[in-house]
Amino acid sequence: MSEQKQNNQNFIKVLLIEDDFYISQLYEDVFSLEPGYKLYKIDEIKDPNEAIGKIREINPDVILLDLVLPLKSGEGTYVLDKELGFEILERLKKDKELSKIPVIVVSNLGGFLEKERAKVDGADFYLVKSEIFPYQIISTIEKVLATKMP
Repeated sequence: MSEQKQNNQNFIKVLLIEDDFYISQLYEDVFSLEPGYKLYKIDEIKDPNEAIGKIREINPDVILLDLVLPLKSGEGTYVLDKELGFEILERLKKDKELSKIPVIVVSNLGGFLEKERAKVDGADFYLVKSEIFPYQIISTIEKVLATKMP
């Protein structure tokens, strides 16, 4: 699948939904060294509908989704929301157009319940940030895209 994507677009579009500046920068560095990939980022969300709109606009080949994200309030302040990532995943997988986009959860939440919930909600793969090296995300993307081949 990745060869087919590369031939059609010259790159695989990866959307990173991550609020942590340092992790975001780390993945930017990883993808800058990988030919055939283009990284897009969403680091600020006012509500799940805004995230879905941005996903629709970018139309990525794969999404890397953090689960604990800051929700921006009307006053410009942020509150960490442990449900926002799950809500985005649920809405994404219920949308006829977007449901085909593979989602790899990359989260600090490593409990059994979170992993099971993400799986039930439609995540294609689940990674715990503290258990992986950043460059391993490339092989995970390749594995997930290979399973989505027609």
